[in-house]
Amino acid sequence: VVESDRAPRSGWLLIVEGAGDEAAVARDAARLGADFGAGDATRGVIERVRSLQGENFAPAGLRFRLSVLPSRLDRVLRELAGAAAALPVSPGSGLAFARIAPQSIADGVGVERAWQAMRSAARAGSGHVVLEAAPEWAKVARDVHGDATDAWRLAGAVKARFDPAGILNPGRY
Repeated sequence: VVESDRAPRSGWLLIVEGAGDEAAVARDAARLGADFGAGDATRGVIERVRSLQGENFAPAGLRFRLSVLPSRLDRVLRELAGAAAALPVSPGSGLAFARIAPQSIADGVGVERAWQAMRSAARAGSGHVVLEAAPEWAKVARDVHGDATDAWRLAGAVKARFDPAGILNPGRY
């Protein structure tokens, strides 16, 4: 994992985690260092990134998972630029985990604003958004699975065909 010494104190910070055999990772780290001034990240940075993707987010805010086309991540990030979200992104898979702090969602208006930003970003990335975690009051009368996509409609049709009584996994699709 490398982190640039020239990283801005606000805005985007790129953290790269290398994988592979030791020689390949060392070669990639050396190149990132030479080309961009990157250096080894602290253990705390790695733990922070992983916590933003996981369950440990206290006090409770909102955690969205966006699944978009990797080729459209630039559009997604532009859409989310003003969303006041911590945003770990996995460019190869097109996954982004948007964390909104509780002070940004103090009421229903803040939650709705966050939802609209995430839905707009997901559409820009030809993808889908799910609200993975939120305080109970923020989920009332809200479909946490986001907008129905063609894939969801197809999955629902398959489920209806093989489970016409709707007894398996009720409430899904």
